[in-house]
Amino acid sequence: MKNLFVLIALVCCTINSAAQDHKWSLNVLASPNVYSLKVGQFSSREYRSNLGLSLASEIYFSPHPKIQIGTGFHAKRWAYEVDYDYVFRNPGDPSIPRTTSVKATYIEIPINIRYHVIRREKLNVAPSLGFSTSILANAKEHTTYENDLTIASNYLHPLTYSANAGMAATYHLNPDLSLILEPRFNYYLSTIDELSWINPTAFQVFVGVAYEL
Repeated sequence: MKNLFVLIALVCCTINSAAQDHKWSLNVLASPNVYSLKVGQFSSREYRSNLGLSLASEIYFSPHPKIQIGTGFHAKRWAYEVDYDYVFRNPGDPSIPRTTSVKATYIEIPINIRYHVIRREKLNVAPSLGFSTSILANAKEHTTYENDLTIASNYLHPLTYSANAGMAATYHLNPDLSLILEPRFNYYLSTIDELSWINPTAFQVFVGVAYEL
């Protein structure tokens, strides 16, 4: 009987230790969205990108003290214009576009892995790699033609995929609450619309808080 109690005590201690090591963390983040959109050489179109915004909520699980695996939702805002410059322009021709304006919001679902290379009492640093699926949630597109007529357009792709790499620095305010600074670079595996020939890139510097659940 005594050995049984000892065994139960050992199992309880092991479960308690595992619960302490395997933590969930909720991250709430925001970042400006700086992206590069290009058409390609010898094209009659040119992009003018505006600064976007990314709002993110991510949850991470730690199967190992140095590893975090996470997913979540990002609301990513894109805004840009496309200028057309045709060599044989005919002013007033209703079939020739002059400018396309795009404002879109994508819901991005990432899968990220962080590996902690620095773990201190107050500071953790972890490079990260991930893959994301982006779903078009809202879009406002219109094209203005040479006769000044503006018509709604439909150039955006409803689904895109991207790979990302980043570096997360976490500063612990207390055992449950931390500040996060995480630059991330995204490379899209396809174009975001039908006008571009080159896959876009995006750069964010996320700032936010992490709460240990």
